Amino acid sequence: VLLSRGLTERHVREGSIPEQSINFFSECITTELRFDGQILAIHIGNFLGVSLAALTSILLKIDPKALVFAIDPNIPHRGISSPQCHALALLSQFKLQKNVLPIVGYSSDKSISNDGVTFDGYDPAAAFVHEFACEKVIENLSSLICGRVSVALIDGNHDADYLRIEIDRIHELMAND
Repeated sequence: VLLSRGLTERHVREGSIPEQSINFFSECITTELRFDGQILAIHIGNFLGVSLAALTSILLKIDPKALVFAIDPNIPHRGISSPQCHALALLSQFKLQKNVLPIVGYSSDKSISNDGVTFDGYDPAAAFVHEFACEKVIENLSSLICGRVSVALIDGNHDADYLRIEIDRIHELMAND
């Protein structure tokens, strides 16, 4: 689906979670997940939607009413403008769009794209002032789903300090069981 949309295999593969990692989290979820009621999940860093589609598909086999909050700022990444359009096309192709709530925003504060690396002429440092998305999405979700999240998959910002903030905030949203 993604290649038919004009994307290169290199960007799809290198920018997405590897298949063996998807198999690993699939096994963990199917053997370890305990939930009471509807499964709510958070997915951070959608890029082209490969891991988002995989996560949603796995959860739907367990709970047909599962809902995934998909958080991504939808800024250019790896030279691809508006990656969310491709992610949504992928979800639609596999009829997963009814169980995903895309949120255009940063999980915490605004951060530089592409981990600061220039791809295909896109300089994230120069573009930073022209990239816009909501901020503190996890913090804002706390009033809606605090204590109800069963699964979180984090693959957004790769900075250790940023990741620590994400983990701490997501921990507050997780169901206690």
